Amino acid sequence: MNHPVIELNTMQELKVYMSPVRQQLLRILELSGRPMMPKSLSLRLGVSPSSVQHHLKQLLPLGVVKVDHQERINGIVATYYACTGATVCIGATRADLRNDREALAFQVVQTAVQGYFETMHRLGPTMPEEGGDAMAGVLHLTEADWLAFRTQVKAFFDAHSLPGPDTSPWEFALLAYDASESSEVSP
Repeated sequence: MNHPVIELNTMQELKVYMSPVRQQLLRILELSGRPMMPKSLSLRLGVSPSSVQHHLKQLLPLGVVKVDHQERINGIVATYYACTGATVCIGATRADLRNDREALAFQVVQTAVQGYFETMHRLGPTMPEEGGDAMAGVLHLTEADWLAFRTQVKAFFDAHSLPGPDTSPWEFALLAYDASESSEVSP
C-alpha cells in the first residue's frame, strides 16, 4: 500500500508540523493505533481538550491527521482523529530548511531511543528477548545492494505503517548513509 507523501516547503508549514506539542500528539495517535478524541489525547498530553482541538485543526490541512469518524455521545457530537500514515518530507529541495530538517531528525531519533530505554528500564528483566532491539554497524554494499535494501525497507514500512488485527506498535529509527565520504574515511 502506497501512502501519501506530504512535502512541507514553507516556514508556516514547518512551524505547524514541528511544534513539540504537535509532534507528541502525532506520536500518541501513531502509537495508539486507533482514532482518538481530543479529550483522550488531552489526558495523555496533560493539556486541555480545547488546546488539543486547536493543534489538530492546525495539523489537518497538512494531511498528517484526518477526521476518522464522529459519534453522538450523550447528545454531543464527538470527533475522532487518526493519523493518515503519510510520509512527511521537509523542504527536500530547499537548502535554507536544512537546519529544520536536521532538528526534526534529531528529535525523532531521540524520541525513539528514549522510548526504547524507558521501556527497557520499566520492564527490566521481564522484558522478553524479542521485545526490542538496537543495532548499529557498517554494511558494505554495492549501489544495487543499497537500492534493493532501501526498496525492501520502504515496502515493509508501507505495508505495516497502519494498525491491523493482532498488531502492536513498534517504534523505530533507521538511519543509513554512504559513509565513504565521511571525515573518518576520506582524507
